[in-house]
Amino acid sequence: MIETKTPKPAEQEQTKRPSYLDASRTISTLVASASFQHLRGTGVSVESSLFKSAARQADQYERTGGDADSQKEADSLRVLSQLGEFTHGIEAIRHHHHREPLTKRQLEAAKLRKIAFNHTVQDMLMHDPTIEFDELTNFLSTMHGVLNRHRWDDDHEAWSTEAAWFRQEIVKTIHGMQQEIFGEQIASAIAGVQVERPSDPREDLRGIDRWVTMDGVRFPVDFKASYATARHARSKSHTPEQVVYTGVEGPRFQKQLRLDARDIALRIEQMKRSLELAKQAYLRRNQSLGYIAATYSQ
Repeated sequence: MIETKTPKPAEQEQTKRPSYLDASRTISTLVASASFQHLRGTGVSVESSLFKSAARQADQYERTGGDADSQKEADSLRVLSQLGEFTHGIEAIRHHHHREPLTKRQLEAAKLRKIAFNHTVQDMLMHDPTIEFDELTNFLSTMHGVLNRHRWDDDHEAWSTEAAWFRQEIVKTIHGMQQEIFGEQIASAIAGVQVERPSDPREDLRGIDRWVTMDGVRFPVDFKASYATARHARSKSHTPEQVVYTGVEGPRFQKQLRLDARDIALRIEQMKRSLELAKQAYLRRNQSLGYIAATYSQ
């Protein structure tokens, strides 16, 4: 049975806002909803009832529109509705790496679950840019704790290990989002440049963080925090031209989810040069592929 009491690891770190980023409040409200009660009455499990009622409530918020606070509520519910899929996804990836390899199709499905969740969290960050790193980490870790603590019964040591692992995965996930957000902020500050997120999760599997349109050319970009990380990624990529170094690294940025105007301004020229090189390489590659295709068609 799910308990709405906040787990001990999260109790030690209090979040700053007790509203829509309060996991226990959100779950308690859902448990009392007519949708949850109906699902439970038809034999649906507690966890599935929560996820489904969260999705329905998010849909309702978005259908009726409303103010910014309603959108934030909808975003937090959407995140909750996908948390189960995300958890299954990262657990499957862990199983693949540490126990038994999954098939290619199974591993791809697990990664797509993670990607879908990441997109939903980024939607929440887009609608509320004031969310802080630790707030988001605590919210997601607490939500996971409330929903999964029962799986370990009375084995407190095993649960503590699992909770710590999940929190570490969440931190890594948010750090990955950081560079996508930072890269988008810097690139969007360049005159004439447009940036958009991939609409197809499978594009993420191909290493595409954002699509950039520059001088009428639309090309994919994979943002990396450090020069070393970017160089390593290029060495392993079939499309090294899409790997772009953001120049945002160091301890000062570990807990940031947004850059201020000064930090953006300091990196615009470097980003512009990097995107120009990425654009030219992308054009050369496409021209080469076009030549090959034309040759084979003759």
